[in-house]
Amino acid sequence: MKAAKTPTTASVLETGGLSEMPCVAITADVPETTSVASAVPQSSRGIFITFEGGDGAGKSTQIELLSQYLESRGKTVVQTLEPGGTELGRNIRELLLHGGQVSPRAEALLYAADRAQHVDCLIRPALEAGQVVISDRYIDSSLAYQGGARDLGEEITQLSQWATQNLWPDVTVLLDIDPRIGLRRAMDAEPDIEYDRMEAESLAFHEAVRARFLELATADPSRYLVVDATLSREKIATKIRARIDEHFSQNLTACEHSEKPLTRETGENPVCEHTKEQLAREAGENSTCENESITRGAGENPDGENPACANKKQHAGTNAVSKAPKD
Repeated sequence: MKAAKTPTTASVLETGGLSEMPCVAITADVPETTSVASAVPQSSRGIFITFEGGDGAGKSTQIELLSQYLESRGKTVVQTLEPGGTELGRNIRELLLHGGQVSPRAEALLYAADRAQHVDCLIRPALEAGQVVISDRYIDSSLAYQGGARDLGEEITQLSQWATQNLWPDVTVLLDIDPRIGLRRAMDAEPDIEYDRMEAESLAFHEAVRARFLELATADPSRYLVVDATLSREKIATKIRARIDEHFSQNLTACEHSEKPLTRETGENPVCEHTKEQLAREAGENSTCENESITRGAGENPDGENPACANKKQHAGTNAVSKAPKD
């Protein structure tokens, strides 16, 4: 958990165009059980990727490699971290990792406060702007460290869901490593940096964290990608890229195909807004005049004109709404 190796929101301000301050809590009107996935059309929202794992697993390296890969494909990438992804979060990080004794419940509340600010001020705005957010740690770290190793249980899940208004990642990459190897790696990489409070915990604590991470991954395989962190950095990066490419491909497929039958029946496509007009024409409706109502033969539109669309002229006996040529 060394801040020196972890990307910060400075990279967001340089490349993402998002300003952290002032923080506008744009989710105030969103119900607590509503994630950004349901609040924003899938075709317009970004993708939320988190990296988890013990210290020394190589999260920072793989985050940077994935960011470069996605940027090379034209994506706008926001790199961030927990704790410390906002101005408030950086103060909380100092208290948590270098501020002396913190009780387990106080620790859990501080992480939740950092995360609530992080979601409101950075993560959700970036997702709603269609950007890719990659975070070094998120909810699953609290579930593993406080819920598992601190033995605070399911209360941590409830607290985290409340703090984030139930915003979960699209993909979580777990870099799995034996704590003995990971801690040795971390120490070898930066021998002059003193262990923070979490790194200085016992080996049994770090083993409990790893076990809990693996339990979480087993329980949610559709979200998790578990990678052996002892593989070469190139092999790890290849596995991660394949999973992210698969996610983008699945979203594209859902956008282009799975919603079309529903759209042909209803004239609306809540996921693929860019196809609404085309599909509405196929359904015999005019998506530019959603409120018009023409009842031929009922005396409501005797002149064959549509009063809801003043810029359109329709003549009796002509279907000017459905422009698609007949077979």
